[in-house]
Amino acid sequence: AKHANTYAYRRDILKRFNKLFPIRHTNQIIHSKKMKNFYRKVYASKIEFSVQKTLRLVKKGLEIKEIAKNREIKEGTVWRHFSNLIEYGQLAIWKILPRKKILTILPHIKNGEESLSKIKEKVIFKVSFDEIECVRAYVRFKEKIAQNNREKNKPHYSFARSSNLPR
Repeated sequence: AKHANTYAYRRDILKRFNKLFPIRHTNQIIHSKKMKNFYRKVYASKIEFSVQKTLRLVKKGLEIKEIAKNREIKEGTVWRHFSNLIEYGQLAIWKILPRKKILTILPHIKNGEESLSKIKEKVIFKVSFDEIECVRAYVRFKEKIAQNNREKNKPHYSFARSSNLPR
């Protein structure tokens, strides 16, 4: 038994290993731009998930007050979720507001960037800023669709051959 004293043998092996692979204490996590972007995206995904939770409850048929109480958030937050969902085409405005209100507000909105207070001044009937914001989000959604259609119908020219150029 050449290595009968295993304690001395293990100690010798460990010394050699530590000499070849020294411990470096400089391995600190550096908050690089990449890490900051990662954390930003994680936070953004949590927000989007919150909006999706609201959408799920709307599809179940809950009212705004019920959703706010169920999710333990303010009614204003629920309205903001609605406007986001409407703007990105995930929720029809017709399911949120009565048709008469939508048709009352809609003619007074020139574009999706007009201020809420200016729109409210133009509307004669009693409407809330939240309702106006949802209709404005609907207008922005329609503007995006129109923009996408214009881009699809825009002629694309190839400059490789002169026969493709307009005359």
